[in-house]
Amino acid sequence: MFVAVARITLSIPDSGSLKSKRHVVHKVLDKVKSRFNVSIAEVEDNDLWQKATIGVAAVANDHAFAQESVDKVLRFVEELYVAPVLCTSTEVIPMGGELYGDDGSSFGAMARGAHRSLAEAEAEAERSETWRSMRTLAEAEGEVSRSRPQPRVQPAGKARKPLGESERERALDELRQRMRALRPGENEGDED
Repeated sequence: MFVAVARITLSIPDSGSLKSKRHVVHKVLDKVKSRFNVSIAEVEDNDLWQKATIGVAAVANDHAFAQESVDKVLRFVEELYVAPVLCTSTEVIPMGGELYGDDGSSFGAMARGAHRSLAEAEAEAERSETWRSMRTLAEAEGEVSRSRPQPRVQPAGKARKPLGESERERALDELRQRMRALRPGENEGDED
């Protein structure tokens, strides 16, 4: 599913009041609603007399069709000659489980075409479990907390006793030093 969104900013220089601005805006909204199957509303600059910003949204099952829908609305509003168009912007947002590249190709469709054996799927699941149990440097330094605590698996036969406060700080300092040494672009000679 794709949601195409457009923002149209109109200049209404002859407007002397909010009432005359509303008249122009309602004329544009009504004509677009009667001609196209899109959602449209005034979204910004409600209190300005000589400027109106209108939002347009269309939903489609194809990227090109969604983009074409809002492009047609933009051309139609420009050709109405009710108010000059100051600027426009459009965006097409993919929704759902599919990922799309810059060229519109679906990564999800490519993944569905690939066949994996049960052993490959299990190995991939095990790798993802391993990555989920690892912490980032920011988490180790206490700058970020995890949204969900992940259980840490202890190797069999190695039960550890809880560390004291000084031992814990020393272990964290060692870990911080090792993690900083792994950062790309930092050499040992660059220390201040």
